[in-house]
Amino acid sequence: MRPTWTVVVGSPDRPAVATLCVIRTPEGVEEDITLTVGHGEGEEPALKALPELANELVTRHGLKTMMCQVRQARRDLSAPPRFEPPPLPYAFVLGPEEVREVGRDTASRTPLKEPPVRLGLSARPGYYYALGDGESAESWAALEQLVRHLRGAPPS
Repeated sequence: MRPTWTVVVGSPDRPAVATLCVIRTPEGVEEDITLTVGHGEGEEPALKALPELANELVTRHGLKTMMCQVRQARRDLSAPPRFEPPPLPYAFVLGPEEVREVGRDTASRTPLKEPPVRLGLSARPGYYYALGDGESAESWAALEQLVRHLRGAPPS
């Protein structure tokens, strides 16, 4: 079967673009969602809402993983014909099935500066990992450190 791809566009007062790719797999249905929201000068992105959103997705919607990134760009989300800095990792979320695969001890005890936030049910937790402030490239190192840890690789 071929995947179904849907694109949704926001409004001028809140620029946003979301894509949803749905694929039938032997296990059921897989969804891959990307959401981009534009913010103007002086507008604060709703980054503090991410742990609550992650909890909702883990608890009620079977979230596997989620990567949250921040980047400086145009508010209207258009791309100019010149170099712009790449996005910076802000947070990573691991759902209950992935926590089970890597092991709860590994998932809950990481080498990151901040401990992860437990999400969902205590019997089947997910975890939200803060990677940085969205302004410093140090968050790339935190992401690499987290991924190496979750995969069981020795620290570099």
